[in-house]
Amino acid sequence: MNLEDYLLEVELGQDSSLSEIFNVALTQVFSQEYLKKINSVLKKRIGLKYISEREDINAYNKGNVIYVNKNNFEKLDSKQQVRTLLHEFIHILQNSKKFLIFFRQFKEIHNLSKELGKIVKNSLIEPISVFLNSRYVKALDTDYEIIPYLMSGNINWKAISPAGRRDIKIALKNSGIFNLHHQFWVKRT
Repeated sequence: MNLEDYLLEVELGQDSSLSEIFNVALTQVFSQEYLKKINSVLKKRIGLKYISEREDINAYNKGNVIYVNKNNFEKLDSKQQVRTLLHEFIHILQNSKKFLIFFRQFKEIHNLSKELGKIVKNSLIEPISVFLNSRYVKALDTDYEIIPYLMSGNINWKAISPAGRRDIKIALKNSGIFNLHHQFWVKRT
């Protein structure tokens, strides 16, 4: 499966360029090695569907489907739309399991999420919701929101100590998951 196949069900405004932009973004976000893993492991296509019942959010995911609030999503420019999709794509990778619930297919992302959660908790100056620059954060899931919020570009670095920011950069680099030399990451870290 090619990365281009991931967003086959793009129905959002019938904008096929969104799929192309998303796939370019994947090459900017992930290292070549990790893209190969995603390409070989992720078997199901990512579906995109409009919703209208949740006015309080832009998007959420269930399984391999990203549900997008039509009214909110269409107000975003294409970069913001892609960041929203990347945020949800990380959640899909975090939750992707093999053999029902026993084996995480992307355990590197799961482990990195836990590691970043510990770093953030040990270096917070402000509440976690300020760090994530969010008005809504589930208390039990904050570890799993750090990488997605990095994708969205919403992290408030002033909410953690400089040592915490340094440790996050080190953890991201040591993970080998991301293409940290690309401008996408330079702007975020």
